[in-house]
Amino acid sequence: MISPQFDPLTGALSRAELFPTLEATLSAAELTGDETALLILDLDHFKSINDTFGHARGDAVLRELVERIQGAIRAGDRLFRYGGDEFVLLLPGTDHAQAVLLAERLMEVVQSRPFAGDPPLSLTLSVGLATSRAGADTPQALFERADQYLLAAKRQGRARLAEAGGEGEPQQTRWLEREAAQLGLQHFLRALPKHQRGLLRSVGPGGAGHTRFLEEAQRHARLLGYRTFWLTGRRAYATHPYGALLDGVGLGLTEAVIRQGSPALKALEGPVLWLVDRPGELDVASRKVIAELLSDPQGPVMGLVVGGDGAEWPVPALVEEVELRALSLESARVLLRSRLRWEAPEDFVGWLWRETGGWPRPLLEWLEQAERSGVLRPGGKGYTLSPDYAQRLREAEAPPPPTPGLPVPKHSLIGRDRELLELKRLLRERRLVTLVAQGGMGKTHLAMQAALEVAHLYRDGAHFVSLAGLDQAEALPNRLIQEFGLKTSGDPQESLVQHFAGRQVLWVLDNFEQLLEASEFLRALLQALPGLTLLLTSRERLGLPEEWVLPLEGLALEGSDSAAMRLLLQAVQRVNPGLRLSQAELEAARRICRVVEGLPLGLELAAAWAKVLSLGEIAQEIEKNLGFLTAPGGDETRPERHHSLRAVFESSWKLLHPEEQQILARLSVFRGGFDREGAARVAGASVSGLLGLVNLSLVQRDPHHDGRYLMHELLRQFAQEKLSPEALEPSLAAHAEYFWGLAERAEAALQGPEQSRWVRRIELEFDNLRLAFSTLQRLGRAAQGQQMATWLSHCYAWHGFYREIAHWHQVFLEMPHPVPPAVQAKTQQSLALQLKNLGLWEQSMALVEQSLRASRALGDPGLLAEALHLKGLLLREAGEFAQALAAFEESLALKREIGDRYGEATTLNDLGIVYGLQGEDRTASTYFLHSLELKRQVGDEKGVAYALGNLALVSEDPEEALRWLYESLEIKRRLKDQQGIANAYANIAARLLEAGRPLEAWPLLLESLSLFRQMGQVASLALVLVSCTQALLALHRPAQALQIAASVRRWDQEHPTKLPPGTRRNLEEQLQKAKEALGAGAEPPPLGLEEACRVALEAQPL
Repeated sequence: MISPQFDPLTGALSRAELFPTLEATLSAAELTGDETALLILDLDHFKSINDTFGHARGDAVLRELVERIQGAIRAGDRLFRYGGDEFVLLLPGTDHAQAVLLAERLMEVVQSRPFAGDPPLSLTLSVGLATSRAGADTPQALFERADQYLLAAKRQGRARLAEAGGEGEPQQTRWLEREAAQLGLQHFLRALPKHQRGLLRSVGPGGAGHTRFLEEAQRHARLLGYRTFWLTGRRAYATHPYGALLDGVGLGLTEAVIRQGSPALKALEGPVLWLVDRPGELDVASRKVIAELLSDPQGPVMGLVVGGDGAEWPVPALVEEVELRALSLESARVLLRSRLRWEAPEDFVGWLWRETGGWPRPLLEWLEQAERSGVLRPGGKGYTLSPDYAQRLREAEAPPPPTPGLPVPKHSLIGRDRELLELKRLLRERRLVTLVAQGGMGKTHLAMQAALEVAHLYRDGAHFVSLAGLDQAEALPNRLIQEFGLKTSGDPQESLVQHFAGRQVLWVLDNFEQLLEASEFLRALLQALPGLTLLLTSRERLGLPEEWVLPLEGLALEGSDSAAMRLLLQAVQRVNPGLRLSQAELEAARRICRVVEGLPLGLELAAAWAKVLSLGEIAQEIEKNLGFLTAPGGDETRPERHHSLRAVFESSWKLLHPEEQQILARLSVFRGGFDREGAARVAGASVSGLLGLVNLSLVQRDPHHDGRYLMHELLRQFAQEKLSPEALEPSLAAHAEYFWGLAERAEAALQGPEQSRWVRRIELEFDNLRLAFSTLQRLGRAAQGQQMATWLSHCYAWHGFYREIAHWHQVFLEMPHPVPPAVQAKTQQSLALQLKNLGLWEQSMALVEQSLRASRALGDPGLLAEALHLKGLLLREAGEFAQALAAFEESLALKREIGDRYGEATTLNDLGIVYGLQGEDRTASTYFLHSLELKRQVGDEKGVAYALGNLALVSEDPEEALRWLYESLEIKRRLKDQQGIANAYANIAARLLEAGRPLEAWPLLLESLSLFRQMGQVASLALVLVSCTQALLALHRPAQALQIAASVRRWDQEHPTKLPPGTRRNLEEQLQKAKEALGAGAEPPPLGLEEACRVALEAQPL
């Protein structure tokens, strides 16, 4: 038997129990012929108790209410908590007269004595009663009837019972519940699902309580299971597209709408209710989104409740209005109780009600004036009221509205929604907020927009003060006096404090970076003026303990509709409204965004040229010349400091000390960022020197990589221009020397437990490494260049950069400068490996033979062991397995002799491959296991992954093999080993083909094929193409299979690199099957491997 569920707060039965119990009771009554009565009980004005005295007091009242009811009802009666302060009482076997008597007894029980607490509360109960004769009603119908009678009880003035035959006409509407409006609201919410879309508008003068009505609508909708979103119109949103939506639904949904339009909101789980306050001040974009949702019946049930007039909306299937009327005297009393958390005297409530006509907003404004003027003063447990309140309030002047002190941005804010939300949050919680970024990042625009959107939170207004051109900290107080229109003959700081004392204000101080010495002055103002909040824009933080800093970076670049693209295209449309952009122009726009790295000023300056140049021409000019980003002549809309990016950067440069200028210029030789160690070695930057540049927003901490720093590319170009030719060459040489040393450290680290960390570190430095290679080439440092290429060869190969690293090997090998023979021999070996991977077998073998001769002549066992290993790899690819085994065994002996455990494990793995290719799986497995053990001991994660993959190839257990292959793939992905990932895809696909699962194998084969193709690994391409022929035959595509198979066979016949015997046999089998499937004479002309790859990639077997 299932136990009943109880409400955890009150102990009454839960709402979930109501309808099952009611249905069972009515079914039993149908058999017995008994009547059933249902009471719905509502505690009058309960919400004002929660608002005034807190939820803990409200909870105590509900518990006491249930205790009183339980003490007055019979053993067989059932009390349920329906929600909030509403309860349902089920009375089985009870006729109408008996139910009336019990309802009256319950009202007496509630009203007979105050509820316990401080202060005691005298409360009343409203009751709706409905009865049902045997079999006459469904549970829903009986409940609906009782609910309607409860609403009637409220309309009639509360503290009463409403039932069939009772008073019918509602009396004057009341404030908190506003029964007539609520009836309309409840009808709308219940009817909305039938119509899919609906519009409900509250009608009444300003100050009638539209916002309060929307709050009640939200509460009722949530009780009925609606998901609600609240949008408030503000004039500030005129320059912030989607501003109302952002504040109403949050960042995630707003970004989805920006990308996809209103359909993004159709995926919401319904039903959904939109509540719009001050609709006339919604931004156009937000209003358009809601209007589109209202017009389209697709998606979840959606309704719109609008507070007042001011906007036109589409006409959906369901349209209703509710009228908001003035408050009754009792409603005014409840409103004051909620606002003051105090029971105001009757004569004061009555006077306010008469003076304001009962309209909510004027009533609250008079109340605020009473508090401000001292007519109402906090004291004890409530307030004290001046006896002459009427005279004093009539004589008191209403405070003048705040003087508008905020300029309106000339253009809309684009792409800063995340930062804007965070800035507004900080302004609500903190009193000193600094928006920090380098010049041109859009600090002023963001600060203006944020201030406009939070200005309503400051009773006495918000003010914007531009400090551009002011460079003396001691002049700041007088500048503020001037800006605020004050007169003073004494201390300006004291005058400011006197004027703003007791006021709640926001000051926006723009361009503060030249006035950092005035920080203590601001600190003193904050201490003297508790109502003052400061928002600063600066290229450098103040460094005060009270300061909260929000750094600003370039606009996001990801995606075709990135923030940077949206800003650029908006600016282009302003300049050239009729411009229609082709795909080529859109790609050029993306280039512009990338070149300026999302810098808003750079995007605006670039767009300014769209009148005379195409976007492609603009992109080319920027890439060639930083000076191009200058506003065209006649542009008076932007301040002088923003007429060019060079001017912006020059103003930042002037803020630096000579030593900081020198550091910044030297840092400009880095590409794609730098770490602290590199900054110290190359630029002589100390920790404090770096911190100074970070504080000035000229250098940023990399948010994704600890200990790494970034410089905007255009700023880097500017800073490098500051390096004289005499200073540039030593800086570049120091840069190359540093990365040569880094490469040397990387070689050893990439073979041990630090492997994954160093892979990530080197990955971040590819741009710097390319510059270092170029510098070593220009300086003629062949030996260092060969060493660096050799040390980095494995890391480049992991990322698939075979051609690039092979190029640098060849560059330094061909230089005429003298190189130590051991370095030359090692470079030859390293290049031979890259050429082997690129399918250049003959060139690779020639280099290996040269290296072998040099190694033997030098008597270097390590060099000789590596040369022998490479020769084994090449012989294995040529199918010369016996010679390959001999080379590997000799290499293995040498590595063991010199204690090279990393090399020993690698050679063991390659020996195992030779045995595996000859079908000796058990022997191969032994070598792989031994290699795996050694790789784990030395911490070589990559080696572990390869050993696992090879073990899987010779495993007789298909499930075990797949498990090892996926484990191997996971490691390779973590290390970003592109060759290993491609191999893993191919090997997993081969196992799936063996298991008869070609549909699962096919996408893996295509991924593998694409990766090997990008890396230029010809031999590996051939191997994967053989598996593609097998998959295509299984998927009933014999024509493509035959064409690919014929191409691979021709390649195998013409190239020294050979397919393994097992693979060749498999190829011949697939070739024969394809011919049989296509019939006699099927012999397509063989293609090159590149064309065969294209056939596979374009095949549509699924």
